[in-house]
Amino acid sequence: MTEVTPAVLTAKGLEIDNHSSNMLGFIRSLKSTVDEHIRSGRTWKGQAAVQASLLSEKLEKAGHDIGEVTEWYANTLKAAGASYTESDDALQRSFGVNVD
Repeated sequence: MTEVTPAVLTAKGLEIDNHSSNMLGFIRSLKSTVDEHIRSGRTWKGQAAVQASLLSEKLEKAGHDIGEVTEWYANTLKAAGASYTESDDALQRSFGVNVD
């Protein structure tokens, strides 16, 4: 089991940032490809075009939701790491330990 330290919390926050960026980049690329076909008018006609457009909107929302959730987790973990460090430093200073 990994010990929870400020460095671990910060690293996990940065890891989530990285994965989020990769996922959002993939979703943007996928949406661009799908939207290109929708705009061309050659791929889907009638009800299929309507359904394709609705699914494109869902893809846009999914990207937004993933970004929102991963941003919250990443920021929370990084803030917890910083807070943990500040608290630990303050505790050590209270016992006369130089933390600089």
